Amino acid sequence: MQPLCLSEEDVQALALAPGLVRQTMFDAFKAYSAGELLCKSKTVLPLGAGHSFQSLSAAWPAMGCAVTKWAGVIPQALPGMPSITAVILLSDVATGQLRCMLSARHATALRTAAMSALAAQLLAPPDSRAIAFVGAGVQAHAHLLAIADSLVGLQDVLIASRTQASAQRMAEFSRERGFRPRVVEPREAVEGADVVVTSVPESAKLQAGLDASWLRPWSFCASVDLGRSWLGSSLPAADVHVVDHPALLESKRSSIGVSIPRDAQTLAQVVEKFPEKPRPGRAMYFSGGSAVADLAIAQLIHNEARKHGFGVRMPL
Repeated sequence: MQPLCLSEEDVQALALAPGLVRQTMFDAFKAYSAGELLCKSKTVLPLGAGHSFQSLSAAWPAMGCAVTKWAGVIPQALPGMPSITAVILLSDVATGQLRCMLSARHATALRTAAMSALAAQLLAPPDSRAIAFVGAGVQAHAHLLAIADSLVGLQDVLIASRTQASAQRMAEFSRERGFRPRVVEPREAVEGADVVVTSVPESAKLQAGLDASWLRPWSFCASVDLGRSWLGSSLPAADVHVVDHPALLESKRSSIGVSIPRDAQTLAQVVEKFPEKPRPGRAMYFSGGSAVADLAIAQLIHNEARKHGFGVRMPL
C-alpha cells in the first residue's frame, strides 16, 4: 500500500469543524484514561532559547494506528518561513506499514486549540462573554475559533501583544467573525476576561509578568506557552490546575516553563470524570503538547482526506 502524502494546503483545505476536532480529542483522552491508548512523553532536544527539535509518539491498538511527530522550533522565522515546522507519520499497528505522512503545522494548531477548547468546555464558566489573548499569533487565531465553538456566548475579544502589527491582525480576524475586539495591556486583558489564553513564544528576552491573582474568581485560563508568561509564585492563586500530560509536573522554568503545582490533575483525569466537574474557581490549564492529541488529529485528518480525495500517493 502506498502511503498518502498530505501537504499543508491539503490539511487546511479539509476545513475540519471545531466541534468534530474537539469530540475527537475527548474520545482520545477518554481512551488514554482507560489505558487503551499508549503515549510517550515528549522528547526535547534543546539547542538554545526557543530553538529545539521535539518528538512525540503514541499508539491506539484498538484503532489500529500509531503516530510519531517530529517538529523543529526556531526562535525567529526567516522571511516567508514559519517558526515551527512539523510532520506526522501515521502507521498501521498490525503491519507496521506507513499509512500517511502529513504536514503538521496546521494540524498542531488545530489539536492544541481543540484541547484548550475541551478544557474550557469542562472548566470555564458556561456563560462566558469575554475572552482575552496574551500573544496574538497562530495559536490565538486557532483558539478563538475553537473556544468560541464550545462557549457560544463569547462576544468580546481582548488582545495584548508584543507587536502592534500582530494585535491588529488578531483584531481584524476577530471583527470579521462577528466579535468585538479591543487591544489592551496584558493586565487589563487578564482582569477583564472570563477566559484567558496565553501563547507567548519562548525567547531569551521573555520575562514572566502575569499574575494569576489577576484572574477573575470564576475564570478559566489556557496557558499554551507552558506557563512561561506567568509568575510561578502566583500560580497557587488558581483553585484548579490541569495539565495535558503528567510530564509537565516535572518541568522546571529553566527547561519548558514554570513549576506547576503538584496537585494538578491531567486532562485525561478531568475527561474521565465527565460530566462531573472540578470544584468551581479559577482554573488554569497548561498545554505542553500531547502525543494523544497528535494521534487523534492525524487519524481524523487521514480519514477525512481519504473520504474527500485529498493528497497524493507516494511510492516508498
